[in-house]
Amino acid sequence: FNEADTLKYDVHMDGRLFEQEYTFKHPVTHLRYDPIEILPCALKNFEFYDEEGNTGSIVGSNGAKVGNSWLFSNQDSQLEIVFEKPITKLCVKARLTAL
Repeated sequence: FNEADTLKYDVHMDGRLFEQEYTFKHPVTHLRYDPIEILPCALKNFEFYDEEGNTGSIVGSNGAKVGNSWLFSNQDSQLEIVFEKPITKLCVKARLTAL
């Protein structure tokens, strides 16, 4: 992964639903989504999809999946996502709280 291609958005960790939209300079099929830096967290009701509504696959994580949520006990939460076709936009919906 290239640090120069990092996209960041602020998000509140109060459990309210947030929506994020990332637009990429070039089409991608493989990306890493880090919900937050520095704090252990719970990413609840996590949904993600491309500009056409297609969902990719989570192929790696340093968290534990519980239902439709992810729990990250360390300070560097990561989800590795792969799409079958190249995408130019990623949409994310979830609720985030500190652990």
